[in-house]
Amino acid sequence: MTAVDPLLITDDEALVGDVLRLAAAAGVSVEVLRRPDPGLRCWVAAPAVLVGADQAASLAALEPPRRGDVHVVSLGAAADGLFRAAVDVGAGSVLELPAADDWLVELLTDIGDGAGRTAVTVGVVGGCGGVGASVLAAALALTAGRSGTALLVDLDPLGPGLARLVGIEGDGVTWAELTSSHGRLGARALREAVPSRDGVGILGWPDTAAEPLVPSLVREVLGAGQRGHDWVVLDLPRGSDPALAGVVSRCDRVLLVARSALGGVAAAARMAARLRDETAHVALAVRSRRGSPPAEDVARAVGLPLACEIRDQRRLDEHLDLGLGPIHSRRSPLARTATALVEQWGAAR
Repeated sequence: MTAVDPLLITDDEALVGDVLRLAAAAGVSVEVLRRPDPGLRCWVAAPAVLVGADQAASLAALEPPRRGDVHVVSLGAAADGLFRAAVDVGAGSVLELPAADDWLVELLTDIGDGAGRTAVTVGVVGGCGGVGASVLAAALALTAGRSGTALLVDLDPLGPGLARLVGIEGDGVTWAELTSSHGRLGARALREAVPSRDGVGILGWPDTAAEPLVPSLVREVLGAGQRGHDWVVLDLPRGSDPALAGVVSRCDRVLLVARSALGGVAAAARMAARLRDETAHVALAVRSRRGSPPAEDVARAVGLPLACEIRDQRRLDEHLDLGLGPIHSRRSPLARTATALVEQWGAAR
């Protein structure tokens, strides 16, 4: 049972029976309200509101405040006038049972499974190619997975492949399978479908070409990941992809990775300008080596606050080639950096 149960507003006994049956399959309780509450006391607090077709017009007359996860539910085909009422109550969809049974079970399962959970969402992007942004993203996810559930999402089809970097071989859902799926993506379904290592799920790309991403699928995956995990780490591409519009703005933190060298600083400065148009929560991670300019100077030149400095790590490429992952040793520079960031962000939740 969730702290606050989803709300069903209907006086239709048959509809009540069907919804309660689906709720039992999802393992959640539902609060039933026979008539719309004039004070709308339950309207805002409920994690989701299901409005029966018999009460949609009455609820619309009360002009409830807009909120998310409102759905009008009908037994059988919805009457034409129901769609107008659904718009008036701010519903996101009209569900026709039993056709939408599976969709509603997924919605209720997510509420029971992830009630109150909002993942810390971190995006990582390189200021230029080969700077190690994907490696840092993998290290952050593996580190976060030690203190909670974590999902690592590869949004760069031209990148090195996060499953390979982490050292995963085996079956599991990739973007290829998701692009051909339809309907609502459940948090639990996503968590159980993707391959994992050390408790960290990885959504990556197949070895063969996959269909391009579409905005609706990216939104579904990000929403399901945030509902079903404590941490979501996104490996972002440097290029502009219309399918990823709005993704950066949904991140709690964005790390721009730059190398401490003249060319790397110039490229990172251009990327920083683009990121600042999308979020105020972007900071710089500087890859440095002995004799390179100080990380603080690089951050000033790029125009971003300095989040961390990562020293070049001996034998890192060898460890990755052997499938040992980016943090084979917790005493390595990359592991220490990832641990410090995760602890800092976790404390600020």
